Amino acid sequence: MQSRQSSLIRFQLGAGARVGLRVNGLVGAIVVFLSGLRDDALAQLRVTTFELVAPRGSWDTRLELAGICVALAAIAMPRVTLGTAGWMRSLPASRAESRRAAVVALIEAQFFSIVVCVLAILAAPLVYHAPLDPAKVVAFPVMMAAAAAFVLPVERRAGQVLALVALGLTIPGQLALDAAAIIVLSIGDRVSGGLVRFRNRKPAVHWRIGSSPVNQWMRVTVRALPAATVLGALIVPGMLVVLAYLIVLRNPDLDVATARRTVRVAGTLAIAMLAAMLASGVVRARPAWPWVRSLPWSSRQRVLGDAMLLGCALGAIPIAFAALDWRSASIVALMIPPIATGAAGAMRVAAHRQMSAGGEMMAYAVLFGAAVAIWPWTVGLVLCTTPALFALSLKRERRAIVSRWEELHHEAAGDPAWTVAS
Repeated sequence: MQSRQSSLIRFQLGAGARVGLRVNGLVGAIVVFLSGLRDDALAQLRVTTFELVAPRGSWDTRLELAGICVALAAIAMPRVTLGTAGWMRSLPASRAESRRAAVVALIEAQFFSIVVCVLAILAAPLVYHAPLDPAKVVAFPVMMAAAAAFVLPVERRAGQVLALVALGLTIPGQLALDAAAIIVLSIGDRVSGGLVRFRNRKPAVHWRIGSSPVNQWMRVTVRALPAATVLGALIVPGMLVVLAYLIVLRNPDLDVATARRTVRVAGTLAIAMLAAMLASGVVRARPAWPWVRSLPWSSRQRVLGDAMLLGCALGAIPIAFAALDWRSASIVALMIPPIATGAAGAMRVAAHRQMSAGGEMMAYAVLFGAAVAIWPWTVGLVLCTTPALFALSLKRERRAIVSRWEELHHEAAGDPAWTVAS
């Protein structure tokens, strides 16, 4: 049994490593970049280290670390649990063993958090000459395990609730609460049961008289996209919005130009990250079914439906920034059409890319965001790229080979993960 468990863990670690390389670099770069925008960045780094591992300090940084752990685990969860309701059922492992192996993989997917914790543990005594708090250090692995257990779809929701309670107990960094978190997490492990399918099982089309083909295609996508994927996609963009608010509101001496630039940069990164995560979620949840070609929808209507659906979701970002700076929020809103259209094209070729739709969307974010951050007037030029991006998306849609075997896009009856009930 031990050899079987270790083999399953090694397999899941491979999946977790790929997800970690894909996601942690982006999340780490965003956090470091936005933290570096502060005028007192070095002083803030010292305070952050003390709050993480030293006896003194508040809970703010540890609460943010717990949120990052949940975000990284939630982003990696769909990939790690891809075959749990399909071919992985044939493996000689119990459902509890499969779930625990997935927890280990999701802990590894929190590589950025692990690096931050290790660097803080080293920096406190060596750089700042501050003692370590054993309770805070011990709480780190429990926090990451609780974050991993919380995002996993399990048979009994009580397991997720107990994992969330354990996660909250690790934030203060006290030995008594750490011990309680371990006990609660162990109880949650006992009651969680096996993994279940997180996808919506019925991506059916509800035909209505008078509904347009674009609306019908959007409904197909919405029904196929799980709520867990949508909520997970909102975590990192939400963190960017919060960080922008903290930078602007906690620095009253910040000049107006820098504050507006911060909103434009954070807004561009937020809509690009949200578009990338939603597009990657659609790639996983909505296979390129061969029967779609027989429906009365053209390629143009399918691409337009995806772009409109993503555009509606991305509209939440400038709305969130409107209270901070409505001028910069308006500029961010004008970037939604090209970003949404680019994401609609990226999802057409994402199934055979290591970074799914994320790599192409980050390229758009760097290219468009750098121009708009320095010269706000260039948003007009960025907006003019929408027709070209739509033409590229349309070309990719028409060239798609829907019956080609790919890791995420099997043929309609090619893999039991799409057909076997959980």
